[in-house]
Amino acid sequence: MNKSIDRKGTNFFHIPFACELMQKSTAQVLEKCKDFGAELFTAEDIRAFRDDMKSNQAIPPEFLKVLKPFTNKVSFNCNFELHDYQASSFVSINFINGTAVECVINLDRPFNLEHYSSEKSVLRAFLVSLEKLYLNGRIQQDYPGGRVFTWKKDNRTQVSFVSYSPSGPMSTDTFFSVQIRDTQLYPQGNELELLYNNTQKSVESLKWVQED
Repeated sequence: MNKSIDRKGTNFFHIPFACELMQKSTAQVLEKCKDFGAELFTAEDIRAFRDDMKSNQAIPPEFLKVLKPFTNKVSFNCNFELHDYQASSFVSINFINGTAVECVINLDRPFNLEHYSSEKSVLRAFLVSLEKLYLNGRIQQDYPGGRVFTWKKDNRTQVSFVSYSPSGPMSTDTFFSVQIRDTQLYPQGNELELLYNNTQKSVESLKWVQED
């Protein structure tokens, strides 16, 4: 099941549902995500946003560069679920020539903090769940401050879980994100495929995954 509704009637966004959005047209994505209040941003909107951000010294140039190739963007706030992990999230689906090539799910604090109060508990939930689902996870980055784990859903869809620790003393929360990309259409897709293929460390070797 791609979307679920709890007993209170809340729609939850899921990773398999996000994967299904890849290669879909803008109109198809808007229709599938209408229950989440999806909003369309055109190429003109993206350019205007990029121009506004250029004057902001706090915005990394890399962030603006990432926006450059996209012709459309669909965004919305929603609730995300992975088994018993639930959190509010902000979803951005990016398009090139009217076709979805990337979905980024930025995760806020989980609703059930009693179970997911630490970075380790969140990592364990995602790594175990995604490894059970796809069976081919690679550890592309794993050190305090930055962790990236990637799986292949099929021969063109990559699912990455990203964890970044606070960048400064004013920030206390770890940043979690799920990033889904179609490597045949995404601008740096070939590089992503090479990085995945050249990574030798596997998620299945982690003690957390073996225990579960």
